[in-house]
Amino acid sequence: MRKKIDCLSMRSFTMLLLMFLSLGAYAQKQVTGKVTSGTDNAPLGYATVAVKGTKVATLTNADGTFSLTTPAGKNTLVISSVGYEDQEVDAISGTVNVTMKAKASALDEIVVTGYTAQKKKEVTGAV
Repeated sequence: MRKKIDCLSMRSFTMLLLMFLSLGAYAQKQVTGKVTSGTDNAPLGYATVAVKGTKVATLTNADGTFSLTTPAGKNTLVISSVGYEDQEVDAISGTVNVTMKAKASALDEIVVTGYTAQKKKEVTGAV
């Protein structure tokens, strides 16, 4: 009799657990979109698209498009790329189109010589 009760309670527990886990799966959302450059409106390939506060991330394709699944309750995306300012957008609608702004930072010119890097003004005319 005891084995029958244990088996029945184990099945009930397993069924409840599966129902609980399936509820969490439905709260996830598929988000798609396109990332473009703000200077020439060209697709921005290989930009990072991450869900804020999680480890969920993806890269845009060469044509600037992306697709990812957000966890339950996480709707903010952080888009970043080299040479552009990071953008935070809400992904509530499921479709996100982002135009990235170029960073306005002053970069020094660098000349690589052998195993070291030097600023252009420090290199003599021999190079």
